[in-house]
Amino acid sequence: MPPTTTGQGAATSTATQTTSPPNASGDLAAFLSAATTLDRQLHDAAAAINAAGPPWTGIGPQAARAVTAADLTPTARAIPAGLPHDLLQSVILVYSDLSSRRHAMSSFEITPPAAPHDSTEDLLRELGNGHAASARFDADLAATRALAGQAPPIAAVPKGSRLVAEVLLLVQYVDLGNGGCDARGGAIATELPEIRWEPVSWNPDADGTIGLPGAAIDFTADFRPDGTWHVEITAC
Repeated sequence: MPPTTTGQGAATSTATQTTSPPNASGDLAAFLSAATTLDRQLHDAAAAINAAGPPWTGIGPQAARAVTAADLTPTARAIPAGLPHDLLQSVILVYSDLSSRRHAMSSFEITPPAAPHDSTEDLLRELGNGHAASARFDADLAATRALAGQAPPIAAVPKGSRLVAEVLLLVQYVDLGNGGCDARGGAIATELPEIRWEPVSWNPDADGTIGLPGAAIDFTADFRPDGTWHVEITAC
């Protein structure tokens, strides 16, 4: 009697395994996670604000705590230096979405909202400044995630590199647009400002300028003995 066989007998198949090439997703994991967390905190803060008004004759400590808890700092600190231009633009756009939304709530950090931002009309206008950023955030975050998956890994950047200082400058530039000079959100960075390290004729103490064409602002940048950069944009 011929021997019996089980399974597929002599028929064999081979599977070809494919792996994705190394990319920048890991380098941006901390930023993407922090941005997602802050987005959730901003939604929580908005819910607390909406539960209290309008009109807002006073904001209770619960709403004020929710707004204060939505801190931009962890997200800003998670932006790595040395990103390629397109990915850096996408990251800064996401950060500006969050900055716009957060600064639109600034009048609700204290109890009650203080003059001159104390009328319901003013508060509604300020909150409205964050609407466009909120509406586009999910798509902007998804676009950043996709770009990171296509970009090569980010090389390590020394602490003293100007690339580190430039990330700090970009964050400060975005935050000034949304919260400086008594602003309350609304500045979305759809275009990356240009940073130029060069002498500035109107300010001999400056190290360069940052801004869009025709709207450059001077800045100083000092690498300190403790191994950190201190940057300051001259505005207002």
